[in-house]
Amino acid sequence: MLTPRLEVIWKVAIGIQSYTIDTGAEFSNGNYTNSYSQTLKGSVFATFVSAGFDYHISKVISIGVETSILPAKYKKLKDNNDNEYLIDENVRVPV
Repeated sequence: MLTPRLEVIWKVAIGIQSYTIDTGAEFSNGNYTNSYSQTLKGSVFATFVSAGFDYHISKVISIGVETSILPAKYKKLKDNNDNEYLIDENVRVPV
């Protein structure tokens, strides 16, 4: 606690994160349109680190700001439609 009203909060966690990535594309040439969609699933060992500041307005009310990071490499993605299809590289997930 920095002051009686200002407090710093740290959070650290480790665990396994499950994730799903939905991708899709649509191809068209004149009158013919073809749609393709793919769902990739996987899990990864991840760590979580967070820091925040809370300002206590009263005994039961406070306001604050928090930031966090969840670093992990998404590898070994399995296609939902094809159990044998496996992507074994780091995948950049759009935000």
